[in-house]
Amino acid sequence: MDLKILEAKIAERNWIIVGNSEGIAYVGLRTNFEKYFERLFPQVNLEEDNESLLMPYYFQLVEYFEGEREIFDFEPLECGTVFQQAVWQALREVPFGSLVTYSDIAKSIGRPKAVRAVGGAIGRNPLLVFTPCHRVVGKDGALTGFSSGIDLKKLLLQIEKRNEYA
Repeated sequence: MDLKILEAKIAERNWIIVGNSEGIAYVGLRTNFEKYFERLFPQVNLEEDNESLLMPYYFQLVEYFEGEREIFDFEPLECGTVFQQAVWQALREVPFGSLVTYSDIAKSIGRPKAVRAVGGAIGRNPLLVFTPCHRVVGKDGALTGFSSGIDLKKLLLQIEKRNEYA
């Protein structure tokens, strides 16, 4: 599979966006790229995005950080297990500004006892912000694990007006 890569500084962080004309495969911080991307897309050829193919996703991410976007327009490239894909789809259905628990996601995919597995799938989410794993909190409302750090999770929740996490 051939994919394009775009690196950009957004909200004072180094982001990477990877995709092709069919959709996006990865949106996340530069520091997490090798750790997560190669596991999900082991057989891929990456090239710089000289055709500006990924710019629409870049602009959507910028608009989100500027408080001008609540819904993303994108097609995710398939990766991960069937279970992970179900979890990621459930995350995409969580509305902007809302919070859910790991148990809520497990129930929504028909696997109410798979809370730990849901947590594992959420931790492998390749589309940070676009697939809003930051909207998941612990059963008691506490901010829990976030692959890109709790500080970024707090920022994303602040953007979505969840000021109790400021």
